[in-house]
Amino acid sequence: MTKYEIVYTETAEKHLDAIERRDGEYLAKIIQKIEFCLGEHLFDRIGLCNKKKLKGKENTHRLHVQMKYTVF
Repeated sequence: MTKYEIVYTETAEKHLDAIERRDGEYLAKIIQKIEFCLGEHLFDRIGLCNKKKLKGKENTHRLHVQMKYTVF
């Protein structure tokens, strides 16, 4: 259960759909990491989560997912 709301934009949904067609298990890991790092542990320091609050943007963080994807 997440503490914070995660909003997926239409563009994000398109990118996730492209990944799902190739490898559904990989997509599940990406979504699980997003929910864990940004939904449950947004303000906690965890080595597993390479995340940072963006300056000048209210309630916006970035998260690197396996150094291949960046989530905002």
